[in-house]
Amino acid sequence: MRKKIYVLCVAALIGAAVASSASFTGSGKQPTSLVTTASLRSGSAVSAMKIFRSPSEVVTANLPSVLPARVQHALSDLPSPAQGAAIESKLRLVSLRSSADLYLFPTDQGSVCFVTSDRAGAASCVDQFDKNTPVGWILYRDAAQPATVVGVVPDNVASVDVTFGTEVVHATISSGAFIATSATTQSDEPVTVDVSYVDGSSVSQNAPPMPATPGR
Repeated sequence: MRKKIYVLCVAALIGAAVASSASFTGSGKQPTSLVTTASLRSGSAVSAMKIFRSPSEVVTANLPSVLPARVQHALSDLPSPAQGAAIESKLRLVSLRSSADLYLFPTDQGSVCFVTSDRAGAASCVDQFDKNTPVGWILYRDAAQPATVVGVVPDNVASVDVTFGTEVVHATISSGAFIATSATTQSDEPVTVDVSYVDGSSVSQNAPPMPATPGR
């Protein structure tokens, strides 16, 4: 019997999201995408990430000779028409840990899209970073696994801390990508993402409640 994977795509300014063929929150089989209408600061998301501006200065994993189907699908179908087309030559693979790498790619309109390498295939795009959209992130969990928050950060972010219920996890950040995983399977508790900037300021975002795991 296939396990269910619940996904919430958060801070996607224009609501584009794709995922694998499992069960998701929201209507239908697509992840829920939350759209912010906050005014945006100047500059696009891609301009705020060194991994795309100066790829020789960061360490990225080698791309496989054959991309996973979920990544190929994301390159063609993830960005909305307003976000433009994926720039495939700028596709990057950041190794966050052995089982949770993140593919990142920009679009020709300056958005940054990302998709997980695991079987969830959770993905989203962010158009621009500001205090209301400090980072682009996805919250998801397998029915039998703890919650995970993964996403992308601009260069001016110093740290990301994710609170799962009462558990605080200091996220791993590498080459513009980050990940934080709860140490428990009690993953239907409230989740908050706290972002600290290099200038000492900070901002928090709360995730909408995720549905309880069936049978619990």
